[in-house]
Amino acid sequence: MKPVAEPFRFRQFTLHHHQSTMKAGTDAMLLGSWLPLTGQEQRVLDVGTGSGIVALMLAQRSQAFIHAIDIHQASVQEAAQNFQNSPWSNRLNAEFISFQKFALQQSRHCDLIVSNPPFFRNSLLPADERLKMAKHNLNLSIADFINSSLLLLAPQGRLAVIMPIPEAADFCADAEAKGFFMQHQLFVMPTPVRPPSRRILLLARQPADKINTQHLTVRQTNGKYTEAYISLTRDFHPEGYL
Repeated sequence: MKPVAEPFRFRQFTLHHHQSTMKAGTDAMLLGSWLPLTGQEQRVLDVGTGSGIVALMLAQRSQAFIHAIDIHQASVQEAAQNFQNSPWSNRLNAEFISFQKFALQQSRHCDLIVSNPPFFRNSLLPADERLKMAKHNLNLSIADFINSSLLLLAPQGRLAVIMPIPEAADFCADAEAKGFFMQHQLFVMPTPVRPPSRRILLLARQPADKINTQHLTVRQTNGKYTEAYISLTRDFHPEGYL
């Protein structure tokens, strides 16, 4: 009999992520930890939720109702299990549906849309079909993502994504052409001697007085996590994990 995979235990919730297209990882940790919240968010949409990790992190940080969607059915089932087992089960919901279809069906607006999206367009397709769906924009293009976001966001709503540096530049250009404005951004360096590999963007439909730009290094040259990363994610990792 195949052994049951152990879940990842966070400070306030447990995450099963072995059936999902995207596991718990640094990208999700950064997005869920760093994203500036106003405290006024009532309805949040997590696009491409995978195991539900970002939705759970935002549930821990806010009082919002969070709807999580994905086009991979096993991911949705696993996310739903994780939500049900969490302290915030009454504020979390998972649905098997595409972003495009969801946007066309909804009449209520969102205060925040968040996503670790499938925009790895220039790398080779992985052999595993689940990862192909998660990491490549075969089912959701940048244009689809932006147009669906425009349909769903409230006038004061905001859009947050994390993606590789090249794709982030394309995304910014396309989003700004559609009327989005940059508010905050975080450049993520793997180590002090390597260039940024990820960029987290927070955009809105109104211009900011000033764009808030930050930089964060995940690991020291010796492989240990930096104090900045530990401080950012402290509320989620169990005591003594980092």
